[in-house]
Amino acid sequence: MSFSKNLFSIILIIKLFFCFSIISAQEKTGSIIFEADYSSKHKVDGIVLKGTVFKNRVSEYLYGVEDAVVLLRTTKGDTIKYGSTDSRGFCTLKNIPLGKYSVSIDYMGFLPVKLDINHTSSNTKVYVQMEEGGFLLDEIKVQGNIPLLISKGDTLIVNSKAVQTQQGAAAIEIIKQVPGIEISSSGAVMAFGEVLKRTYVGGSTLFGRDVLSALNNLDADLVKNIKFYDEEELVSIVNGVSQTRRIRVMNIETTRQLLASTTGHVFGGVGKDIKEGESDDGKVRYKAGGEFNMFTTKVILKGSVLTNNVGLTRNSIEDFTNIASKRHQNEKTLSQAGISIEYNNRQNGNIYGPGTTTRLSYNYSKGKESKNKFIDRNYFPTEKYNNRGYYNEATDVSMSSGHIVKAYYGASYKERKIRSYSLSHTMSFDNGEYCSENLQKEESDYSSIIISDRIKGSKCNWSVQDKLYVSTQKGNNVNIDFNWGNNDNTDIQEIDNNGLEKVYKSSPLGKSLIIGTNASIALFRKRFNNESNGSSFNTLLKFNITTKYNYSKSRQYRYDITENMIMDSLSSYLYSNNHWENGIGITFIGNGNKESIVSNSELSFSLIKADINDNDRFVSKQSRNGYIMPNARFSMGIRNLSFSYTLNPSVPSLEQIRTFLNDNNPLFIIVGNKDLDYVIQHSIHVTLRNKSAFSASNNLLSMYIRCNIEQNAIVPYSVYYPQGGEIAEYPGYKVLPGATFSSYRNVNSNIRSSMDLWYTTRLSAIRTKLQVNLGGEYLKRPSYVQNELNVTDTYTGKFHFNTYTSYKWMTLDIKSTTKYTESKNTIKNNYKYLNQDLKATAKITMLKTWYVNGTYIFNINKPVGGSGGYTNRNNILNVSTGVKLLRGRLTAGVSVFDIFDKSTDFSTMLYEDYVQNTWTPTFGRYISFDVLFNLRKNKYK
Repeated sequence: MSFSKNLFSIILIIKLFFCFSIISAQEKTGSIIFEADYSSKHKVDGIVLKGTVFKNRVSEYLYGVEDAVVLLRTTKGDTIKYGSTDSRGFCTLKNIPLGKYSVSIDYMGFLPVKLDINHTSSNTKVYVQMEEGGFLLDEIKVQGNIPLLISKGDTLIVNSKAVQTQQGAAAIEIIKQVPGIEISSSGAVMAFGEVLKRTYVGGSTLFGRDVLSALNNLDADLVKNIKFYDEEELVSIVNGVSQTRRIRVMNIETTRQLLASTTGHVFGGVGKDIKEGESDDGKVRYKAGGEFNMFTTKVILKGSVLTNNVGLTRNSIEDFTNIASKRHQNEKTLSQAGISIEYNNRQNGNIYGPGTTTRLSYNYSKGKESKNKFIDRNYFPTEKYNNRGYYNEATDVSMSSGHIVKAYYGASYKERKIRSYSLSHTMSFDNGEYCSENLQKEESDYSSIIISDRIKGSKCNWSVQDKLYVSTQKGNNVNIDFNWGNNDNTDIQEIDNNGLEKVYKSSPLGKSLIIGTNASIALFRKRFNNESNGSSFNTLLKFNITTKYNYSKSRQYRYDITENMIMDSLSSYLYSNNHWENGIGITFIGNGNKESIVSNSELSFSLIKADINDNDRFVSKQSRNGYIMPNARFSMGIRNLSFSYTLNPSVPSLEQIRTFLNDNNPLFIIVGNKDLDYVIQHSIHVTLRNKSAFSASNNLLSMYIRCNIEQNAIVPYSVYYPQGGEIAEYPGYKVLPGATFSSYRNVNSNIRSSMDLWYTTRLSAIRTKLQVNLGGEYLKRPSYVQNELNVTDTYTGKFHFNTYTSYKWMTLDIKSTTKYTESKNTIKNNYKYLNQDLKATAKITMLKTWYVNGTYIFNINKPVGGSGGYTNRNNILNVSTGVKLLRGRLTAGVSVFDIFDKSTDFSTMLYEDYVQNTWTPTFGRYISFDVLFNLRKNKYK
């Protein structure tokens, strides 16, 4: 019996072995090695041409085609693998099952190659010779799914042929379609989890230091590909050992090597308000501007002129073309002009290399703004304020003009003891007039008060700022800041309080001086290398010293004009203060590399001593507040995980600790608290991504956790006097009925924490970038209602999605955010709110010349579950249409802003003890006729 079982087992094993062998034979794989060249009748000196490597074969002059896309498909047409050729023209696809395949090789500027191959060996070699073609990118027709992202080692390549842009579009439209790329409104670029620090064009810094300058000034049709990678930047040299840091950079490869570029634009528009009925004021709306930029390897010249009364603040093509999508809360007339020049005398034209840089700039601005137009309605749904209500309507008008002059000189060297230094000087001057009108109404169970006031004034301010930075080869550096300024204001204030008119004239004068110095001394530097496993670890220990001195002096005169210009001595005061901060600390930096796994860490700790000296002539006394505060930071990053903890202290402001009683507004009286402690903020940030930055994946998942905790947070507390009376803290001082007395106190447990999950992908079939965000936030906010501590817990859930679709004839951008907020506090002032925001922007080009742009904005903010408050809806549609000529360089058309005439902005602020609803009227419907001409002219090698 046992022998039979053993024999059966042996036969079963033999059968399984033969089956496994057959399966293995059927699944035998091998590599396919592609080599793509193109021939030329002329030999080119050097080895680099269009990013390719020269090869000499007998009498032929051959050049490898770099970054050609290789698509391998089955005989049924399914793409199973793709890759790109290297600088020699080679591309290897590994682990390909043996069999018959179809191959296409494509690269802009060359005729596409299609062939069938029979993959029968472990190394099947395929050689193709591509022919140059003179057609444009939009004439290339490539079948199959062209990959957007290609990974080559530690470099991620964005394939420009995988995206489509409209005619005349700039290169920035390419990266807008890439998962993992986010561009903020300030111009910062987040590239696969890291902030982009530098941009090259063909390896050169032709377009300067601004990371978006090249993308905004290059034609999308000129871009061959865009590469993202990390490079080592030299920080210091300690005891002959280099200290570097890794920064993320972008390199834009163009179809032709650029030597210089000239760009610019000119635009103009004129229109008229078309409000209905009596609201039609017939106001003319205008906008006009121009910009000129010249980029060479040594000189960067920029000039700009702008004037308008439709709220434009930047002279950019994007702002001009998107004016219909903007909503302006303030009517603003602005004129500005500026010019800047930068000269670089550095090796190989690299502005970051050894050599010198000089920059000069001048900017002028003049404007008139009707701002802060709003109507506030506040309600207090608690017994603490006796059903108190508050109404405020205000309008501010200001006119100002200003001048800013900047100069900079910097130098860096390889061998000198002083490795780099820089000097910068900035001067600014502005003056103007302003007028503010306010109507305030306060109602409660005890009183009803109406106060209206009007303030007119003038101002004249100037400031000077100088900076010096010096760094040595040994890693020591010092940075000195010097700021000096003066302001001169004159106000005329009229107050109408219950029919009793009071007129004041005040002339505040102030001077300020700020000097800051921080120095860093390298104490220890060591590098550890392990050649057996290819790992390395670098360490650096630094000693830091910081000093900051802040001095200010002010004097204010107040006159009662109704009493024949007699100075009210009780309301005139002179004070000065000086603020010292001194700190010492140490910083430890370490970074390592093992098997392409990069880790970075930093640990710093310091003690800061701060002194605030206040000389208050009004109360004839001097006071001093001293603080000793810790400051610390710890951060680390490895693979796809980054973590940071920061302990950051801050001292109270002079206004928060000054004991001078500010009673300019008789309904709101403010005084400081000299016993305030310093604030410590604990911040924790954690970031986790599912894949490395250069994985060439269209699917990215990221998690962000943030937590901020304030210890000894400074919050105001207010005591309401519905029937007036004497202030407890100031015996003998009486206030009006309905007045509020406010000061400051320290509280703990001021917490803000949030967690966000972001998923980003590209839906290639419909050329759409999709971004989805699920998030939640928790707030714990201490406050005071009268003298009672009130703690508010707020929970918010958020769902956000954004799609960006791009074709040659259309781009569509849709953003939607849904929020649900629930808040509870000690005084039972609970609320629940639902907010929905939707914004859709479409740019459509038909028949190659006719364009239609439109923006739709919808917002609803409503209380739910029986919460008090207001429901608000905004429903706004803006449309522009016209023609595009000269390959998209010239556009002319007409735009209508706010077709529905529903552009009143609304916001609800959910405070701890009351709810504030604010209506901010914006200028409504208007029509405009616009013309834009865009210039991009390049010089090639």
